[in-house]
Amino acid sequence: MQKSWSFWERLYYPQQSDLIVVGGGFCGLSLAYHYQKQNPTKRVFLVERDVLAEGASSKNAGFACYGTVGEYLSDVNLMGAEAALQLIERRIQGLNFLKALVGESQMDWQQLGGTELFFQDQKEDWQAAIDQLEYLNKAFADSVQKPLFQVDTRLTLRGLLGAIHSPLEAQLNPVKALLQLRKRALEAGVRILNGIEIKSLIAKSGAWVLESNQGSWQAPQVIFATNAFGVPGYKLDLKPARNQVLVTQPFAHGLKPGNYHAREGYIYFRTIGERLLIGGARHLDLEGETTSQMGLTRPIQAYLQQFLSEDLGFADQWKVNSQWSGIIAIGSSKEPLMQALEPGLWYCGRFGGMGVALSTQFAAESVKDLE
Repeated sequence: MQKSWSFWERLYYPQQSDLIVVGGGFCGLSLAYHYQKQNPTKRVFLVERDVLAEGASSKNAGFACYGTVGEYLSDVNLMGAEAALQLIERRIQGLNFLKALVGESQMDWQQLGGTELFFQDQKEDWQAAIDQLEYLNKAFADSVQKPLFQVDTRLTLRGLLGAIHSPLEAQLNPVKALLQLRKRALEAGVRILNGIEIKSLIAKSGAWVLESNQGSWQAPQVIFATNAFGVPGYKLDLKPARNQVLVTQPFAHGLKPGNYHAREGYIYFRTIGERLLIGGARHLDLEGETTSQMGLTRPIQAYLQQFLSEDLGFADQWKVNSQWSGIIAIGSSKEPLMQALEPGLWYCGRFGGMGVALSTQFAAESVKDLE
């Protein structure tokens, strides 16, 4: 049954707004907040279909990272050295923007560093990474206070060939960050409703009418901050990509607190106190994991568990506490996408698994396109 709106509800949530933002994740909340701050007399309305932003913002692994040397080398092949360096710089700036916007204590920010692992079957990758260290550290010497990447000789994992440490990497609680962004948006005057799923949109008399499961909404400007889920009726340069994650029960893992990456970033794990979180392995089934459907698959979950038991050498010391999946957006470019689809209609998203680092600043910068 569709909701019946009272007089009082309609006073606070009128059907007509100046701007409607679809999507209540990091990107959508940042867009709505910054637009409202710059346009205090405008009526800004944000709708989200789920209890929280279910795609990636509340489902990510809580990494505040900017890329590894192995990922950089992969990006050089994709986009060239200069663009790959600019992407790292943009992520570092984006993380600083997020810290200033949300506050470190408000999202349990911990700068524990990150470490990229190379195994015995990666001799060529390891040598290529070592050859790049001096170049990369010089490239960022003016923007960071210490070398961005350093060889780490302290790890003694079985089968490990070498490791590179990134001291500026951090961890955070993504749900706390999300709720703090929501609080900022509400305090600025943004009206937010959850449980609103957009079924269709129609251009009508200089405005956009959004039909939803809870009635219709209308505004001259609408922006879909929906990342992998796109815009109904429009084809965009993006694909959904599922990432599966598990968290262990507490056990004596003995790892130094922080983030860890392997296999060009396709495998990632981190400490959560005495627990370990591990996720990824999408490269094992790129076609199957190109999906917007949440869910777990036996082969990938088995690989993640094997990685814990065999590659990291924890055998049967650990047990699964929880498992879930999240959906990121990828495309032909690693650059985020802000695209005008029609007069008054935009899409903003496609953060390629780096939404924590990129989304809030990119959204704030994109507000100028809505003026």
